[in-house]
Amino acid sequence: MDHLTKKKLIKEFSVPILMNKNQMCTINNYARIHWAVKSKLKNEYRKLLINWFLDGEKIPEDSHFVWTPMYKDKRRRDSINISSVAKLVEDTLVETKSLVDDNKTTHTLTPGSVNTSLAAHMLNIKIYGPEDIF
Repeated sequence: MDHLTKKKLIKEFSVPILMNKNQMCTINNYARIHWAVKSKLKNEYRKLLINWFLDGEKIPEDSHFVWTPMYKDKRRRDSINISSVAKLVEDTLVETKSLVDDNKTTHTLTPGSVNTSLAAHMLNIKIYGPEDIF
């Protein structure tokens, strides 16, 4: 991630990973959820995101997102499995007008870390600005 050394960190926060019946919503099981259940989950999760971390701060449209899953257990998982949650977070930023458009954002997904003291699986998000710092 050497390309981020010249980027300014705009915002950092962590959100719980979306769950359905005590299962993490990975790419595979999220795709298989009935549309009505998925809609309800998405709406509840969006409300949580809006109430929890959105403060009206504007994020430049060509920002870079770094996604790091943090797991509460030692089970092995593919990091890419949280991409459905990452998309929902970014869509919520656009919906609330914190992010004008997500067509120009770039993303890095880092390997997950384990923290057995966590009460829930979490997703750490760092947002870097487009400007170079010299």
